[in-house]
Amino acid sequence: MNVTVDFGEIGCVGRDGKTRTGQINYTLSGWYREEGSTFTTSTSNYTVDDYLLKGNRTVTNNGNNANDQLQFSVEVTAASITDPNGEIMSWESSRTRTWINGQETGFFTSNGDGGFLGWEGITDDKYEIDGTAEGITRSGKSFIVEITSSLRVELDCNWITQGILSLTTEDYDPRTLDYGDGSCDNKALLSTNRKDKEITLRG
Repeated sequence: MNVTVDFGEIGCVGRDGKTRTGQINYTLSGWYREEGSTFTTSTSNYTVDDYLLKGNRTVTNNGNNANDQLQFSVEVTAASITDPNGEIMSWESSRTRTWINGQETGFFTSNGDGGFLGWEGITDDKYEIDGTAEGITRSGKSFIVEITSSLRVELDCNWITQGILSLTTEDYDPRTLDYGDGSCDNKALLSTNRKDKEITLRG
C-alpha cells in the first residue's frame, strides 16, 4: 500500500505552529505487527519552516526477541537538512526499536464496558531504542552518535524519558546527553570533559 501526504506548495500550518510544504511518501508491505513487514518513508520537496528535509527511512518488523517483545530495525539513509542559508547537515543511522509495553493493546481493544480503549490503547506503548548514527555537520565536521544506554520513548510523552547517548564530533571534546530517570520532562544533562549542564530540549 502507498500513501502520500501532500502539504502543497503554499504550505500548511500544523498544531505545532510549523509550516510544511511538499510531500511525505509512505510504502507499507504489510501490517505493523506482522513479522517481515516493512514501512518505508521518503520525501519529495518537503520543507518545515523553510528547512528542506531529505532522506529515506525503512522500518522492518524482525519478530519477537528472547523476551517475547517485538523488535524492529530502523535504517535511515541519505538524510539531510538544508537550512534557509543553504548550509547542509547530512547523516545515516541504524537503530533497533524494541516494543517493551503496550503490545497487547490497541485502538480497538475492549475496555470491558462494551467500548474500545481508543487512544489509550495506543498511548500506553513504550519502546527502547538502541543504535548508532554518523554524519557531517553544517560546518563540514564529521560526527558519530552512539546510544550507550537504551533510550526510552513513551507515546504519552513528547520527550525521551530515559537513556544516554554519546556524541563525538571532529575537533571537539566528546560529550554525553543523559535524558534522566524516566520522568516526562524537557530536561537533559549535557556533559563534557569540562562540565555538566542541564539543558532544555526543543519541541
